[in-house]
Amino acid sequence: MNEELDDSLILVHQNIRDLSSKISEFTSLLTLGNINPQFLCFSEHHLSESNLCLINIENYNLGSCFCHQIYQKGGVCVYVRKDIYYKSLDLIRYCEEKSLEICAVQIESVTNQQIIVCMYRSPSGNFYQLLRLFEEC
Repeated sequence: MNEELDDSLILVHQNIRDLSSKISEFTSLLTLGNINPQFLCFSEHHLSESNLCLINIENYNLGSCFCHQIYQKGGVCVYVRKDIYYKSLDLIRYCEEKSLEICAVQIESVTNQQIIVCMYRSPSGNFYQLLRLFEEC
């Protein structure tokens, strides 16, 4: 479980637009393509946190997520392969539904530390609010 990463990093991102209805098709594509990424990042997963925790992707743990509380749909998440040691980063204070949806995990490789970020901004979001959020960083 504490296996360190070598210098290669495989990350797959998909704007999935409803994870629960497409996870079987998505994982089948990974299997058919013989792809075994360390990280799966999904935007617009459309799930509450309790429902997201029920999604089981073989050989992966839910590493970090942001889920909508007010609006329907949306949200971002990062799944981490089970053999990777990671730490979930708390970025909730920077999140605002539609303006900035963000989650991240931190990993340590043989040579350095890396942060894997999944971020989404809705086209209908408030761009100026996004700028204010970044100014706070």
